[in-house]
This record gives sequence, C-alpha cells and structure tokens, in this order.
Amino acid sequence: MTYLIKPYESIGDFVFGTSLEEVQEKHGKPVRMVEDNIMNNKIEYRNACELVYENDKLVYGYCLKDSNPMLGDIDIFKNSIEDLKAIDSDFIEGKKYILFKNLGVCIGGMTGKKIPEGKLLIAFDKNHLDFFENFVEVWWRKKDMLISNFQKANQI
Repeated sequence: MTYLIKPYESIGDFVFGTSLEEVQEKHGKPVRMVEDNIMNNKIEYRNACELVYENDKLVYGYCLKDSNPMLGDIDIFKNSIEDLKAIDSDFIEGKKYILFKNLGVCIGGMTGKKIPEGKLLIAFDKNHLDFFENFVEVWWRKKDMLISNFQKANQI
C-alpha cells in the first residue's frame, strides 16, 4: 500500500485531526482496534499502517515495512538516510531512529541498528514534534546509560 506523506498533515488519505468516527465512516472499520489505557490512546490497524488517536482525533501513524511511504516522489524505504538528510538537514539522529523535523517524520530501522519492525516510518501532527524529539533522544540516552552503568559495574 502506498501512502503519500504530507509533513504534519497526513498519511495518505488519513488527515491528522480527523476524528476516529470520520475515518471509519470514510474508510470502514479497521482490521483491528486496540485501546491503550497506559498511553490513553486508540490504535487502528489498517493495511500495513497503524493510526493512533488521542481524544478520538488522529495524531500520528506508523507506516510499516510492508507499506510504501512516499514524500513527494521519494520512496522513503528505497532511498538512503543520506538522501533524506540532503532534503532535510534539521534532524536528530539516534541509534535506532532519526527524526526529520521539516519532513515531520521519524524513521526507524534505517540507521544501521535493527528494530523489531524492520523499517518503520512515523508521521505525526505538529503538536507531537516535541514528543518524537524526546522519543529519539531517549533511545540515544538509554544506550549511553546502559554503557555507563556497565562500565561502573565493571570498573572500566
């Protein structure tokens, strides 16, 4: 499934800010729906895409490795991270994820470190930029803390 990503606006026909009810009226019921009481959100599973709702509004979504996310004419999963860096030089790079601030996407599994999903693109609304900046930085700091704790424990 091909999804055209419009930075901070949409994943394909799924527009950020749209209500869960409106999405289901237009696109039908999802394959699966999960309510996450810890994160206080709802997740719809649709055609290699997961849509996340907060307060019944679409706020971000995941394009999984079996999807084909596109930014304009750029096939994200077929291009290299270096190609994307040439387009958007305002990025935060962690070990597993890289956030492109101007493109409004966070990409995992393409920075040299594997993730369970293989390749993953997260597109989000503008209100979640801080969340994903922290997400990428936490993964980076988590690795550094583990190394530091290991070194202390082993007096390296």
